[in-house]
Amino acid sequence: MENYHCMFFRYYVTMHFKIQIKINTMKKLLFSLAIASFLMVSCDNQEPANTEEQTEEVVNTTPKALDINKFDEMADALANKLVEVSGTVVHTCKHGGTKMFITGNDPDFRLKVTATDESGNFNLEMEGNDYVVIGILDEYRMDMAELDKMEADVLADAGVEDFKHKKNEGEGSDHADHGGDQHANQDGHGAQQADQDAHQQGEQQHANQEQAREQQQGDQEAAQHQEAEGSCETELAQIADLRAQVKESGKGYLSFYSILAKSYKEVK
Repeated sequence: MENYHCMFFRYYVTMHFKIQIKINTMKKLLFSLAIASFLMVSCDNQEPANTEEQTEEVVNTTPKALDINKFDEMADALANKLVEVSGTVVHTCKHGGTKMFITGNDPDFRLKVTATDESGNFNLEMEGNDYVVIGILDEYRMDMAELDKMEADVLADAGVEDFKHKKNEGEGSDHADHGGDQHANQDGHGAQQADQDAHQQGEQQHANQEQAREQQQGDQEAAQHQEAEGSCETELAQIADLRAQVKESGKGYLSFYSILAKSYKEVK
């Protein structure tokens, strides 16, 4: 009987340790599988993100081709994007070289290119030569609100000029009347004191010269006023024309484009 108990005890201990070993082995296996699954999931999540960032970086640094001869057709889709455009330099700014204009087959169409710290300034030697420019196609939108502001500014400036002209006209009239009174007094005094004719003639000559000078000044101011009125009317007519173009566009605004240069090189 004692031997039976000993055998049973040994069997129990042996089975217990085998079961424990299997449990530990299963735990290790499950732990290993969990780590492997985590690494696989992490890799799956990271690869698309890295690919997307790399793709976006390539897109941002690769300029889109812009044909200057098809500018109106292509500009809207490329607004505020990095572009590459070729053209002939027809003008560079003489004061600092911060701007230049390039053209294509149509000499009446000129595309403005603005220099930046990255591109460096332009020079007069570039005129007449062909260049490739890489930069941002900058879009400026002019809408009705902008045109209202422009019109208000023009009318305000015209009102100030009109006030100055009327004030100067009044002063000129006062001077002329004063000159006439002085001339009349001098004639009366000359009739009574014939011995001072020479002196009176000198004063009269001076008065006539002063009156002629004031008349000349008045004529100049009148001409300037007419010129200012003409300029005002011209500007208002241009604003009216822009309003018509905004309505015809169907977009509610007009787009004006220029290139903010990043680099440029001559086409040999």
